[in-house]
Amino acid sequence: MSSRRRTGRLQRMTWQLLKQFMQGMLRLLFRLTGRRTAEAGFVFPTTVLLVLMVILTSAALTYRAFSRSEQVITQRQQLEIANVATPAIDRAKAKIEFLFREDPRFPQGVPDSDSLYSLMAPLRPGETFVGYAGNFEPLRPADLGATGDDFYSFPGETRIDLNNDGIMDNAWEFEFNNQTIVYSILVDDTGPEDEPAFLPGTTNPNPNAITVDDPPNDAKADALVTRTGPVATTQAAANCPAVRSEAGGWQVVRERLQKNFQVNVFIENDNPVSPTYEAIEFQHSRAADRANKWGAWFRYDLEVFPGREFNWNGAMHTDGSIFMHEDINSHMVSSHNSCVYSRESSEITVGATNTDNDFQGQAISGSIRDDQYVNTRTTVHLWDGSDNVRPQIGVGFTSNNHSVDNGGSPSDIAMNPLALFTEDQERHVNRAGWNRDANWINTPFQTQDRIENAESETPFVDDFFRADNRWGPQPRYDRRRPQLDVPAATSIGSEIALSGLPATDEGLLLEDTRGSEGLDGFWERTALNTGLRVIVGQRLELGNTNGWNSDPTTGAVAIASQGDGDALYPAQASKDGGGGLASGNAEIGGTHEYLQRRSLRDNLAAVQGMVVYHYEGPGTMATDGQFPAACVALTAHPGTLQTIINSRTFNNLPSGTQIRTDFLKGQGTNGWEFAYNGGFNSAASFSGAYASGPLRSALENLAN
Repeated sequence: MSSRRRTGRLQRMTWQLLKQFMQGMLRLLFRLTGRRTAEAGFVFPTTVLLVLMVILTSAALTYRAFSRSEQVITQRQQLEIANVATPAIDRAKAKIEFLFREDPRFPQGVPDSDSLYSLMAPLRPGETFVGYAGNFEPLRPADLGATGDDFYSFPGETRIDLNNDGIMDNAWEFEFNNQTIVYSILVDDTGPEDEPAFLPGTTNPNPNAITVDDPPNDAKADALVTRTGPVATTQAAANCPAVRSEAGGWQVVRERLQKNFQVNVFIENDNPVSPTYEAIEFQHSRAADRANKWGAWFRYDLEVFPGREFNWNGAMHTDGSIFMHEDINSHMVSSHNSCVYSRESSEITVGATNTDNDFQGQAISGSIRDDQYVNTRTTVHLWDGSDNVRPQIGVGFTSNNHSVDNGGSPSDIAMNPLALFTEDQERHVNRAGWNRDANWINTPFQTQDRIENAESETPFVDDFFRADNRWGPQPRYDRRRPQLDVPAATSIGSEIALSGLPATDEGLLLEDTRGSEGLDGFWERTALNTGLRVIVGQRLELGNTNGWNSDPTTGAVAIASQGDGDALYPAQASKDGGGGLASGNAEIGGTHEYLQRRSLRDNLAAVQGMVVYHYEGPGTMATDGQFPAACVALTAHPGTLQTIINSRTFNNLPSGTQIRTDFLKGQGTNGWEFAYNGGFNSAASFSGAYASGPLRSALENLAN
């Protein structure tokens, strides 16, 4: 019972007793005095009344002092409890922050509510994976150099079963100054566990499911479903209601995803004289970007120089710096009347500050190509304080209001590509000679939140790692696991030596017996075990159809000693060599551009293939995904319309019904599947043929 209710009850009892006392005293006085006459005195009654008034006043003052003392004691106890509740909330916030920023199991993309619950959940008895998502291994403290059995339980904390279903929940209790503190972190938007939001195999709502949209009640509390959605969803415009996104539990507000975490704290003291209880609810919202937010996302510097007028709508990000020049109009993502318009969906973000490397992304009106700061026609539209207000348009972006002081040159500010690709580190090419402009924070690009320094999660892309048990090609496998970086004294391409890794890291890098594919070639191993692999080989040039060193336009023979090369291999000749390949041609470009033109040549005498692997294997083939399910010729010739038609046209040879596939002249070379030789058309026979004989010699010769 609260102190206020107890105080009111005591007051009513006191006045009732005083009333009864006064009535009794008056009856007694009338009996003692008998019949009153005109001569009867009034001293005695007056004295009695005065005495009663003194008694009443004293009693009221005494009671007031008692009530005030009890109120102060209760308020003091509640203040102490509130002070204890604050660290409990801080503990919950620390766990949520670790979950999103440090937990190495955190998935790419936006995880649903079940995944968020499972990542924090303990390992159930007899289970291999945590929670009910069924796809996360337990995070053991030893994996991160800590001790204990449950990483999400702080020392002195004990997990509890919050809803008495026999399963330990994301709820903990601990003792502090003779007080019991219990707190929980709720993330579910649908419950209970055995009642999905939709009926199995359909899109029909499950009538037995409890969702976040239901009114608060005991069933919703027992299902551990959050009482409300994200508080920020109330910011949605009337014509743009908040809707549930494709990731369960996240709601879309102005094209930005928001998720509610509900932290409940309950505190009880052990004071037998004046027991006090306190309950606190804390709403914590997380925001995430949708996959289609970024119109451009660069790990390296982003340079925009279109030449002619270029209109851009929406958000851009670079982990380095952005360089803009020439005729650019950077608009907001859409009209301010649309449901996708917001500050976040139109922001331009550059690399965050890294004090370890003295790195900070910059927004520059300048050209790396010309290596100078410029004042060209570049305008940036600005968010004007509200999602429902027309943006400010046509603000010029020049070298007079960009983020640097015009010292040094743009090439000094650019990101060091060698440090990026060999160490996965952001560094400027040259940090000397230039600085951040002190007035940058006062420009409208900053005050109106259009251009900012900010981190951005790397979009979900392939990992570029082959399943070859070798280090690299990138220096870092996972930003959340720096212990898995390529060792400083190890060369890219060398074999991964498990003996040099902690036992807990072996299964993180390479495939292990627990079913983990490992980070080295994760996608390839996953496809090998449960999917499809399509491998396209490098094109093998077979020669010049018109004869080696022959120029088909003149019939002349190139002379290597004079710097000439085959007409189909211009990169073998010098940029300004003979043979008319580059001399006098201003459009040939620089030396590196000239070398890149090798890939633009279309030599008809070439062969290229594609091999398809499936983890089940077709027919009687092996089911381990190691033997090809199909081998397909994939040699296209896009040099002219006729050559591309010839490459995909399959005619019979004049001598009979045999399909013509001529790789020397580009006839029927693109899209034809070839059957296996009868001598090695299965995994077992292929292994035997490869052990010795011409098959192995041919394959090893191609590999070299």
